[in-house]
Amino acid sequence: MPINKILHVAVREYLETVKTKAFVISLLILPLFMGVVLFISSRMEKAVSGPRPDRDVAVLILEDSLAITLDSAFAQNNAWNPQRKIVPRFYQTGAESPDKILAGLKERVVEGQCDALLVVEKGVIEGKSEA
Repeated sequence: MPINKILHVAVREYLETVKTKAFVISLLILPLFMGVVLFISSRMEKAVSGPRPDRDVAVLILEDSLAITLDSAFAQNNAWNPQRKIVPRFYQTGAESPDKILAGLKERVVEGQCDALLVVEKGVIEGKSEA
């Protein structure tokens, strides 16, 4: 019968705790606090998730066959994310050496004239690029 006595004491302690003002107030405050947090976070998300400025990306293409594919991939990304567009600026090697063009593009990124640099190496499709 000691289990019966333990159960009786546990029930009595629980009922005494439930009758206190602190317990009743905590039951009311917790859902109210959660509601306030959810309301504030949803308001902050709406304020932050507005349109962002376009991102300029310099794309140095050493593999000529990928220019059209990359352009369509960027266009598809911009169609899916109209508020976070990526604007590619394509550069190809002509008479100048790729290293010289790459150095100039890196300088543009450092100076803040463009946000990122993407270099597409030769052989990237076959998996034989030098990078």
